[in-house]
Amino acid sequence: MQKTVKADELKEKTVAENKKSENDNLENDDLENDIQDYDYYLNTLLMIKQLDAMINQKANNSLKGVDLTFSQFILLNILNNAKDKTLTLKKIEKKLNIASSTSAGLICRMKMKGLIISKRSKNDARVTIVKMTKKGEKKLSDAVSHSEKVKEIIFSHLEIEEIEQLKKFLAKSIKILENYDE
Repeated sequence: MQKTVKADELKEKTVAENKKSENDNLENDDLENDIQDYDYYLNTLLMIKQLDAMINQKANNSLKGVDLTFSQFILLNILNNAKDKTLTLKKIEKKLNIASSTSAGLICRMKMKGLIISKRSKNDARVTIVKMTKKGEKKLSDAVSHSEKVKEIIFSHLEIEEIEQLKKFLAKSIKILENYDE
């Protein structure tokens, strides 16, 4: 009888240890899955960052021939599509998602090249108005063929549906991040 009790105790102890071991393994699996999920999302974010850097690099290299940076090219496009080819500095900063210190350097360099003019608003001295010049229009026209190369490199391997999905994803992500408050 005593051997049966000890055998039962040993069996219960073994079952308990096995359950503990299984729980530990499940917890380790959960932790590994969490790490893998984190790495998965982190890698996705890194890929987006790499893509941004690569696009900027390719575009800047392509636009060197017309003495423009990618940021200058984008700003000229934004102004070209604006009413009277004019926008406030604040709207430019919002569209480009850049700080005022960054926009100051961008605007200054473009003014020195004669591509834009900027002046204080007559109605509100706190507001700076930026307008594309005829030289800026010409520069933009010259740059379009250079930017087409970059566009072709990026988008020629994608189907229209994939581009639409990408645009939807990016728009959704931007909207979520714009509305996110910490």
